[in-house]
Amino acid sequence: MTTFFKSTPFVKQVYFFISLAIFVFLSIPSFTLIEGVRIGQLFILITFMLFIVDDILNRELKFDILLYFFISAVVMSLISFNSTEIKFKEINFLVKYFLLFPAAYYVGARVVKKMSLEKFILMIEIVLFVYCLNAFIVEFVPLPQDLIDKIVSYRSGFGGSLYLDYQGTFLEAGWLALCVGGVLSISFLTRFQMNFWPKNMLVLYLLYGFSIITLGLSKNKTVWIALVVILIILVLYKIILLLLYSNRYKPKYLENSHPVLKLLSSIDSFKVILSVLLFIVLFFIINSSLSDPIISEAMILEKLEKERGKAFLIIMDLLKDSYMLGGYGFGFVEAYFTLKPQEILGLGEGSGMVFNSYLDIWLSVSIFGLIFHLGLIYISSDSRYFITLVLPLYCFIFANFNPAIGDEFYYLFLGVSFGIAKELTNRKVYE
Repeated sequence: MTTFFKSTPFVKQVYFFISLAIFVFLSIPSFTLIEGVRIGQLFILITFMLFIVDDILNRELKFDILLYFFISAVVMSLISFNSTEIKFKEINFLVKYFLLFPAAYYVGARVVKKMSLEKFILMIEIVLFVYCLNAFIVEFVPLPQDLIDKIVSYRSGFGGSLYLDYQGTFLEAGWLALCVGGVLSISFLTRFQMNFWPKNMLVLYLLYGFSIITLGLSKNKTVWIALVVILIILVLYKIILLLLYSNRYKPKYLENSHPVLKLLSSIDSFKVILSVLLFIVLFFIINSSLSDPIISEAMILEKLEKERGKAFLIIMDLLKDSYMLGGYGFGFVEAYFTLKPQEILGLGEGSGMVFNSYLDIWLSVSIFGLIFHLGLIYISSDSRYFITLVLPLYCFIFANFNPAIGDEFYYLFLGVSFGIAKELTNRKVYE
């Protein structure tokens, strides 16, 4: 058994394919073994156990990660148990916080080390192609209806109607956009940071172009908000670093002190801001020319009156009733909106979280849950590298507009950011 876990080409190939299976099967939530247990989740747990055994044998166990999740899960479970409110499926949340979420994060944090950064990027780009191809096939290829029913998930609208967005095999278009944007960022920014590009760039250009088209067809607004916000923050970050590190008495200090600053110094801030403005103008021109616009007055009114706007007001009232402490317990959201129907799209039976992940965790397990998640963003970030600066920020922005913290992908991405930071540090990229 010890021999198997030695770092050999065969073992690295095993980790390559099992990691590929995790990313692919998580994108097909309709594939389940038994009710409530997805194949993607099973692959996470199997890989987690392999990594734990491997790390114990090699004395590389990341005990601090496991301890952070375990202590936080214990505290949040006690807060949830203390609530006397009616809660649906409370145990599901506890299983995720005690087992699935730490497993997903740990796998993400260690997967780069297990197969090498170059192999990991290749795996990620295969995943990116699969996500985009699946979405294209589901939307444009005439598949048998019984097959579609098995591999895709329908969303319920008002009046109980069922419909599909451009979502591929994901639960909905938002998850497609989150994951395509996430793996695209990992691929491009890591290659940019390390400056390793394939000799034949045509294939990579086609893949990136396919990905951007997929993001556009998903009609998801959050991914574009995230893009604009991240670009603006990088410009501001560059300005701050320039102020902190520039010194007329040490002209070489600026160049050698911070790798992100060195990369950012090659980017013209004015051109970035101008590009953002042009992007916004182009977006509104395209949006106004579509028969079914991505953003419309009717859509905004619906979100304010029947979806996020109305949900936000109810959540704030619930928080005020608890003196802004929250702590209603895991599963309260589904119970509350099921037993007291508010006619809010996406909330009620079968929906366990509100649109904003951080408001949801605050409402469920008090301010401690919020601190836990913000702490997770912090430990997953490393300002020395582009990808480990952008990816956690990307997850944070998405979580403010979607119930992202309820899905394994969120922890997988943050774990990947943590793992890439460790790998780049070991390679002395910072120096």
